[in-house]
Amino acid sequence: MTWFVKILGIVIFSLGLVCFIKPLVMRKMQKFWNKKKNLYFGVFLNFLIGVIFLTNASFCRISWFIILFGILAILKGILGIVLGHERIRAFSQKYEKKPNRFLRRFAVLILALGVGLILSA
Repeated sequence: MTWFVKILGIVIFSLGLVCFIKPLVMRKMQKFWNKKKNLYFGVFLNFLIGVIFLTNASFCRISWFIILFGILAILKGILGIVLGHERIRAFSQKYEKKPNRFLRRFAVLILALGVGLILSA
């Protein structure tokens, strides 16, 4: 199942690259995930990705990184349920007003995470 980790790493890296070049894409994605049904779909995806990573971490080269990523994905899903749609939307709206320079810095973190996933698989 290391192919799943590599594919997800490539997708995350590509997403980070696009967001670095065009921060407007990150703003559009943020608006997409702020819709109630999309938020709860994202919570489900986080749980699914977390479980898949935790169950297949032993097949990867750097298993501790995959375990950490899996735990963080599950915690993100739990946080999405606990906080609820309104609180997450209010928190997210603070970042909609941030300058492009801030979004590009965040995109660098996304790029690094993608590279980490690719190299650890």
